[in-house]
Amino acid sequence: MQKYLRGSKGITCATDPVGETLTVRRYESGVVYYSTYVLAAARGDFSQRLAHIKEPATVGVAPGTGAFLSFQGYTVYGQHLYCLAGNLQSDPRETNSYITCVDLHSGRVIQKRITRAGLSLPNREPEGMGVYRTASGQPRLFFGLASHPAGSRNRYASLYYKNVLLR
Repeated sequence: MQKYLRGSKGITCATDPVGETLTVRRYESGVVYYSTYVLAAARGDFSQRLAHIKEPATVGVAPGTGAFLSFQGYTVYGQHLYCLAGNLQSDPRETNSYITCVDLHSGRVIQKRITRAGLSLPNREPEGMGVYRTASGQPRLFFGLASHPAGSRNRYASLYYKNVLLR
């Protein structure tokens, strides 16, 4: 029985406030895995996983080109894992930010889409994700984009959301 998560580099977590789960992303023997737990039970006792999947290799690859994308964040909503990947894009007419939806139970990629949000931002780079539920109960998939004007030391954060989740 594994009570605590030990011996891992690069461990992060995301909560699903609607499903009340905690998903942990961590390296296990050099491979990235996601493990999901009931949030209330995951207070030091990580022995009861709801799901455990390997990160699909396609999360970090641009479709059609095979170009490498930097992993930039993830979140969870129900049985769906959403991953954000992309790189700094200095040409505002192009984009290379992708959202991938993965089934947490099978590890199968359900859908991968390019996002053109924030194309007018100078030096646009994806940064992080989260799920929010409105007062009316509608889920929204938020993701952040960092930007900075050429020649400026200032960095800006912009938030965008999708109110139709990938599935």
